[in-house]
Amino acid sequence: MPSSGLAKAWPAVDYTTIHKIVLDCPVRLEDLPSISPFRVGTKEPKTEEILDTLFPGNPLLCFGLAANSFSTRPRESWRGRESGFQFIVPNPMIKETGVTKMAKNPSGASKIRDLVAS
Repeated sequence: MPSSGLAKAWPAVDYTTIHKIVLDCPVRLEDLPSISPFRVGTKEPKTEEILDTLFPGNPLLCFGLAANSFSTRPRESWRGRESGFQFIVPNPMIKETGVTKMAKNPSGASKIRDLVAS
């Protein structure tokens, strides 16, 4: 763990509480397809529609081809190319560039710059 205090240890897993939550939940796994706003069983990707629902407007999103090859751009810069990326950060970013949790400059951004520039 870095001495900077950026990373904190996860709490111990409370399996008793997890078990209770699962048992008390009225929604079951087999119910999910019928309550989903998207039919994901189709052949074409639904990536664009799902991202528009999860991230309305034009927030900054971070996509990556690999764990060390990523870039952050406004939502509209990614339109039409979303399904070609292996990774997406599950929260909008607050700025396009910055320092990683390990206090390193984001080296991966230059590797896919050509993909988002077009």
